[in-house]
Amino acid sequence: MLLYLALFGVGTFFGNLMSAAFVGDFSRAAVATQLPLPARYAATFIGLLLLCALHFIAGWELRRLSPAGSNKLNAMMIMVVVPVVSASAIVALSFWSMPASLIPGRLGEASFWLFGAAGISMSRQIPSGSDRTLHAGWTDLAALVVAIIIVRVMAGGIAYPRHVNSTAGPIRATLGAQTR
Repeated sequence: MLLYLALFGVGTFFGNLMSAAFVGDFSRAAVATQLPLPARYAATFIGLLLLCALHFIAGWELRRLSPAGSNKLNAMMIMVVVPVVSASAIVALSFWSMPASLIPGRLGEASFWLFGAAGISMSRQIPSGSDRTLHAGWTDLAALVVAIIIVRVMAGGIAYPRHVNSTAGPIRATLGAQTR
């Protein structure tokens, strides 16, 4: 579970880096700092490569963590396909009454798990031999409920005050208003 959580945290950062040339927080920061467009495209390309590599390495490790005696196809189904499909369904349901423009981005993130599946299929690692069965416990369900609540609360975004009468732009106008 910790491998998945770490992957999502680092993957989110690389995903934001990947969007530096287009939209999102990293793009806004790049525009605000007047980063040249070629540098923004370089950041996007680096984010894409790192995101693909991260999922591939995770797949490689998930092969080792798969149940004892499982072949590569079973490991891929158990460790990548089932979690990604079920998580995508949960994401779609948690975004149910939100703007439809938010859903494709979240579902597109799942496509990077194709690199995780490739990592499992190319891995030479042998399953750890653990006889533990994989199941969702109450802590997993509690974490899911908390995550869905957070998504629903944060869906509206954070409204920042806009200062229309300033010619210095919203960032400098906000900073100027705080120092007065």
